[in-house]
Amino acid sequence: MKRLIVILLSLALLCACVPTPEEEFVSHKDADEMLENATVDDVPVVPIREQYDIPETLTDEAVFADGAFTIHIDARVEVPDANAIPILRVERDVVDQKTVSAIFNRLCAGRTLYRSGDSSMTKTQIAERITELQTALEDPSLNADIRAFFEAQIASLKEQFPTAPDSADELTASDGTMYSYPCRDNPDSPEFLRYGLRLQTSDNLPPLFFDVRITDPDNPNTTENGKDAQKSSYLSFMDDRNRAHGGDGQSRIAIRNPDEPTELGDYPQVTYMPSQAIEDAKQFLADVEQNDIAPDAIALVFDGAQTAFGYRINFVRAFDGINGTALHAATYLDMNERYAPEWDYEEIELYIDAQGVYSFTWGYPVRVTETLKDATKLLPFEKIIETFMSRMWTENAVWIVTDLASAGGDEQGFCTTGLDFEITRITLSLQRVMEPNRFDSGMLVPVWNFWGVKRTIDTHKTTGEQKTIVRDDRMTNPFLSINAIDGSVIDPRVGY
Repeated sequence: MKRLIVILLSLALLCACVPTPEEEFVSHKDADEMLENATVDDVPVVPIREQYDIPETLTDEAVFADGAFTIHIDARVEVPDANAIPILRVERDVVDQKTVSAIFNRLCAGRTLYRSGDSSMTKTQIAERITELQTALEDPSLNADIRAFFEAQIASLKEQFPTAPDSADELTASDGTMYSYPCRDNPDSPEFLRYGLRLQTSDNLPPLFFDVRITDPDNPNTTENGKDAQKSSYLSFMDDRNRAHGGDGQSRIAIRNPDEPTELGDYPQVTYMPSQAIEDAKQFLADVEQNDIAPDAIALVFDGAQTAFGYRINFVRAFDGINGTALHAATYLDMNERYAPEWDYEEIELYIDAQGVYSFTWGYPVRVTETLKDATKLLPFEKIIETFMSRMWTENAVWIVTDLASAGGDEQGFCTTGLDFEITRITLSLQRVMEPNRFDSGMLVPVWNFWGVKRTIDTHKTTGEQKTIVRDDRMTNPFLSINAIDGSVIDPRVGY
């Protein structure tokens, strides 16, 4: 299916670089109305894909403003293997000691980790670590973010050195049991108790770090933020291979099909395949009894010298076989004047190579408290695609400049004269939205998300020089989220 959409805009809209779109990003519909529209008489007996005639793949195209704005869809269309999608009510949750212990024992087996306190390294180990980091900084290919991280580590280690113990006998070994420890947000702020773990190794082997942070106003072991705190937890494990692979600043190539990874054609040295990485990661989660977590997306990651390779896998929670949505964001309700507590979306990320898991983070879990609808009535898939095409244009048209002579431009004199969105993945999943007048719970509703790559063409207003900026969002956030029940656009930052 291919369509050609050409829309003429007035010069008033496209004559200059405009800082922000004037149209409201979302169309918020009443929750009661949405629930009423979602009602079905009986739970269907055929799969969702068959009910709504949803294809396995979709090829489509839209062209606006004489080609200045284009959308190209060549995407897998991922739909739950189920007959119906429910609406669920969820609340914030935290990881418990049993889960923490299982993950700790699986990832830290054979190593002794110590409570950090002021320092979990001896003076000799700190000096050796500083030398190691300084040597790493001599690598000219080192990513700028990693360079800054290493420099910050060196500064922190130098601060720890004067009070560090002379021998490991003075350190407190951990079995993974969480504990309370005093903290301050900054040197001048009041001290409070934080609950969780701050652990790292203290031997001559590559270091391991294991941290858990629990925020819970009902937990007497923590006084963090008092009774205004919102329940949440964040677990993080990392070993030294995370640095070797580039850490958070690594080069990354999203893989469309793990079973046929054509993206690896340029990397013949990679012998550990993404399909195997996913199976190994799933086995790790099964080992720690997390069987309701499913893989969502995968990318190859590597260091600047392309000598160390691994995979980043985004996971999502599955609710009776219906996947949630992987979002790297938090709801604020109002971005200028926040009038509700911040609520991050659940985040589960795992890094793995042929040796095993070398980084694992799990933040902001939720738990289901109520099933509001066992099954929901969805809009036709073609209607969703029509909404996507038109809203993508509406939301982005204001950024495109057609009259360079009168345009303001950025500091270098460039203005955006073209936008191209390549959609490689379309998903139907459960996504949390806010409930009116309720900040202690949210609703998981069926939502269509569109993932891909954005290309921005910038033109210099006097020289005519052009440059293309590519942003791959396939492992971060979707370009657009559409409520599958009523077709309204959802802003993940706002939650509706």
